[in-house]
Amino acid sequence: MLPPGIYKTEAGSTMQISGKYGGISSVDLDWLEEENACCECVPDPYDDKGFLTWCCEHCDGGQAKLEAM
Repeated sequence: MLPPGIYKTEAGSTMQISGKYGGISSVDLDWLEEENACCECVPDPYDDKGFLTWCCEHCDGGQAKLEAM
């Protein structure tokens, strides 16, 4: 799990992780720019070993590497 901070994907989606133990997160999924994403995608608000992931019944979802801002 990533430490608290703000992270960004190459396509511009962001994930902010906060809280004493990093248990609070918010995601801004830029589905227009992310490869393998559509407007029906639902982002996973928790880090999966440095990746932002999303799931979708329409496009099968995807993932993108997160980098610290």
